[in-house]
Amino acid sequence: MNEQFDSNGVTLELMAFVYGHLFFSRDIALKAIASALLGLFVVVTGADAGEKTLSAEEISALLSGNTAIGRWIDHNYRQYFDASGSTIYAQENARSAVGRWRVNAGTNQYESWWEQSGWGSGYTVIVREGVYHWVGGGAAKPQAFTLVEGQKLVAGRNTRD
Repeated sequence: MNEQFDSNGVTLELMAFVYGHLFFSRDIALKAIASALLGLFVVVTGADAGEKTLSAEEISALLSGNTAIGRWIDHNYRQYFDASGSTIYAQENARSAVGRWRVNAGTNQYESWWEQSGWGSGYTVIVREGVYHWVGGGAAKPQAFTLVEGQKLVAGRNTRD
């Protein structure tokens, strides 16, 4: 048998096996670490990294002086949020309702008051892939809405809203 040895008397075949095993193990370890970090990132940021929950300050700045346009369950609506805290809710084929709005800094939720019901439960506002959504209020799933600047309760002709 013609074995080759290094200067320390270790066979080259054994060295190749050990080094190959170490490099193979290192690659597996690096992949495992990368997978663990990715998993941690998903847990920390949420399953959908494209989703953000707005803070009370962000909700207030977003709504104040603007009109939300969307579809709540089965009805198209527009809701104007005056900076003074008053709000007007206009729904297709229905009378408009005047109420109050505020943002609860403790829960980071938008809240509204209506004469017939008083202060209702809060709504979380999220942004998912660049689209605003209301979360809560009896809806089974988040309800998308867009925002236009100013009071735009009636869609005007030749406008984008």
